[in-house]
Amino acid sequence: MCNSSLTKDTIIQLIKNDDVFVTFVKPKKTSSSVWVNFSCIYVNNMKQNFVSCDTCKDILHYTSTDGTSCMRKQQKSCQTLNKNNQNAAFGIKEYFRPKTCQKIPTKLKDKITNATVEFVSLDTRAFELVCGDGFLYFAQTLLDVGKKLSNAQNINVVDLLPHPTTVSRNINKLYTNRKTQLIDLCKSMKSYSVVVDFWTDAHTGVSFCGIALFHLTEDLQLLVFTLGCYPYDQDNQTSPQVRQFVDSKLMEYHLSLDDSKFVVCDNENKMKSSFKVCCTRIGCSIHYLSKQVQHCFTTDTIDKVPVNCDIIQQMFRCIRRIVSHMRRAHKQSKLPRKLQSYSDTRFNGAFHTMDVFLLVFDDLAGVLDRTLMNDYMLIDKDLLVSVCSFLKPFEEVMVQLSCDTKPTIHKVLPLRQYLLQQCIINSDDQDGIQQMKKFIGNNL
Repeated sequence: MCNSSLTKDTIIQLIKNDDVFVTFVKPKKTSSSVWVNFSCIYVNNMKQNFVSCDTCKDILHYTSTDGTSCMRKQQKSCQTLNKNNQNAAFGIKEYFRPKTCQKIPTKLKDKITNATVEFVSLDTRAFELVCGDGFLYFAQTLLDVGKKLSNAQNINVVDLLPHPTTVSRNINKLYTNRKTQLIDLCKSMKSYSVVVDFWTDAHTGVSFCGIALFHLTEDLQLLVFTLGCYPYDQDNQTSPQVRQFVDSKLMEYHLSLDDSKFVVCDNENKMKSSFKVCCTRIGCSIHYLSKQVQHCFTTDTIDKVPVNCDIIQQMFRCIRRIVSHMRRAHKQSKLPRKLQSYSDTRFNGAFHTMDVFLLVFDDLAGVLDRTLMNDYMLIDKDLLVSVCSFLKPFEEVMVQLSCDTKPTIHKVLPLRQYLLQQCIINSDDQDGIQQMKKFIGNNL
């Protein structure tokens, strides 16, 4: 059971506000029949020291050491009330409650689908919007409100929806409310990990610091929170200044680092120095792996030592020039797929650029200008196919290690060995592939 500092009044208020993070769950294993009429209360997937009566919705304090005596008394009280109200009139729906969700008629389902398609088209919204947790909560709220207004006449949906200005004014209120809840949750955390990442915007020169919090509950549920993406306002980026900046942001949530806390960051010397004391630093394996792959395509020397991947780098430069031209010339509409620009801040960014480029390689011949045909002719399609095939396992490993729903540190060594096996040079490998395998195999 997870300890929590939330009080009974706080939980009652969250329930009254129909907070989406409040859930009621029946315990899986019980030794008492009284649990038939009671449910455990969870907030943010953390079990609270309170239960709810399914009959009267009263909130009772409960821990495993207290026993079920308080629930038995509440059950008897509810039974007495039910006997006193046994002559009350009930509607037919009270006697026949559906045990399963009602099946939606096909015509209604099609109507909703058509409205959704028009919604994303008219307002130019992403298709994935309809799968987001926020949108689903919004749609469910509209459905619940619609049930209560089913008998009302002449209700215009415009009267139900808030004005955009009202939404913008309530953003800060929502942020303050959620931050307060997160602070209360952080106060109860005894162990956690912090992920820190720094980057600089290439156009503005402004540096940013992203901080995320990972906490594993006692019932082995992984909670992940993004604390913020903060503009870095210190005088410089020396290790003492970086550590001071991160500590100040953590203190806003009553969090502090010590030898029992873990910090995950990249493997740059600045970050190593910033978190070498009063915490346990863990280098980000995905960042390190992505950097080694990136060096194959964009770096000539590392610490005055040649990378020796000139064949692959020459091909990649040609691909980048073609992709950049196609995007600037607005000719992508003539291709079956949209080309992907290279980004050095995206994990395995070179693979994503080349993988899409390979899909439209044959179509490019009829679209490119003469000025870029030389670059196109210099690209060996067979080599491009081999490079994409070689990098695909790296993409799969990065996806596995990026999972934010359960710990993945135990996978690092087995997956490293798996990638090392992929780097074994075969006699029929092309020269460019051999260069890549040798460099990555020596640096993993």
